[in-house]
Amino acid sequence: MRDGVPQHISARDGMRCHPSVIVKNRITMSRLAAFSLLFLGLASMPALAAPAYEAFKPSHDEINGKVYSRQYDDCAGRTEGVTAKITDCIDDEFERVDKKLNTNYQAVLRRLQDEASRETLRQSQREWLKSRWNACDSGEDGEGGQAAMIDDRSCRLEELARRTLWLQSYGR
Repeated sequence: MRDGVPQHISARDGMRCHPSVIVKNRITMSRLAAFSLLFLGLASMPALAAPAYEAFKPSHDEINGKVYSRQYDDCAGRTEGVTAKITDCIDDEFERVDKKLNTNYQAVLRRLQDEASRETLRQSQREWLKSRWNACDSGEDGEGGQAAMIDDRSCRLEELARRTLWLQSYGR
């Protein structure tokens, strides 16, 4: 005891120190711990931020201008309202957009800085793959005729294009 204040042994170096030093060191350590947690939290976030996919609602014009090919526009202009021609155009564009989606997905994976961010994107992609056609499922198997078939294919193409555009915007 010195000057009426008990002395304590510092765990750091075994030296005697005043209690105010211990309290000050605890505060400093608390700040350091808080900063470390904040840093770890920020480091674990995706390196490239992206809007939540569910909230990503591009316009039809944006999808047409940024995702669909010129071949699709040309093909659609030559269908003369014939169902087989329309579905052929949609199917051909579906293949093109699917390739573009995969290219964009791989590019985003390469750009991500850390494994945690890549795994977040992979998990997002897995979830999307499971539910991607839900909005297009009318629940009426075989009902609705040719118009329903065209609507279903168009819906699936648009969902694929939407995901492609979302991947293009990932981190930009």
